[in-house]
Amino acid sequence: MVNYEKWDKIAESSDEDEEEAVARTKESIHSEEIARRIELKEGIERWLRRQVQRLPRDGEDGAPRSAEKRPPVPIRKLTDEERRTVAMFMAMTFFEEGETNLERHADLINMVRQHRWLEEDPGTLELMCRVHHNAMRQSDKATEGSEDRTMREMLMCAINTIAAPKRCGCAGGLYELCTLICTPSDDKGKECRKKYQKKEYAKDALFDSLFPDLRHFAEDEKDDDSSDFWIFLVMGILAIVAIVAMVLLYNNIPRGPRGRRGAKNVSNITSAIVDVVKDAAAAGLSAAAGAAGGASASAAAAPAQGNLEL
Repeated sequence: MVNYEKWDKIAESSDEDEEEAVARTKESIHSEEIARRIELKEGIERWLRRQVQRLPRDGEDGAPRSAEKRPPVPIRKLTDEERRTVAMFMAMTFFEEGETNLERHADLINMVRQHRWLEEDPGTLELMCRVHHNAMRQSDKATEGSEDRTMREMLMCAINTIAAPKRCGCAGGLYELCTLICTPSDDKGKECRKKYQKKEYAKDALFDSLFPDLRHFAEDEKDDDSSDFWIFLVMGILAIVAIVAMVLLYNNIPRGPRGRRGAKNVSNITSAIVDVVKDAAAAGLSAAAGAAGGASASAAAAPAQGNLEL
């Protein structure tokens, strides 16, 4: 009788060797990609140093600012080590049209975990936005080289990656964003992935940096909407209480001949209803004031505040 077990072992061994070969190939490609981006970091750091030195100080950008306008977010003053970190982050986040940087999500998440200030300090994002604005103003299409355009595109990708979590409502930062858009399973994830690929979050961040007053105006509008909701809610409660009071008053009016006793009953009922309405109004207004105050406090406190398979 012929024993075919040795052929099965050969087939299994062949499959394992093929999987190992594929894994080694992927690891080799990833290592080469990281090495290439580390080489890019040196040029990015030199460009970034020049651009930061050219930045005008706050209030010296030539834009008129009235006393009523709110000041922009202060930029972060980078140390030499932090500048090298931002340069490496720009190299890691860069992707061209039709590509994505989500295949490097593990490396990006590790960078953010090791350097929390990248996404936790609003001044980091503001610095990137101002460097981009200043580079755009100083650019001359006739004399501008391809290096400057590439650097601005890299900076755009870095801004997009930093700004996306907050604008997608991801409280967990970049890790939660990658969980949401790497393998989107719902309409929100698909929409966020689409905007991320189009770098729309970077465009929004650049607009907010250029017009900070409009950003604060939009935030104030959200607070006003919340306050209006509570005011209308209290008015509705008062209307219901008033209707109930009128019904009770009507049902308890004596139908017999008018007398002192009937008038006294009506007076007592009316006083009791008035007291109920006053208590309901006071409680409702107190709740509305507390809710509106909580919404304003949350809005004021907001600015102060990996491995997945593709």
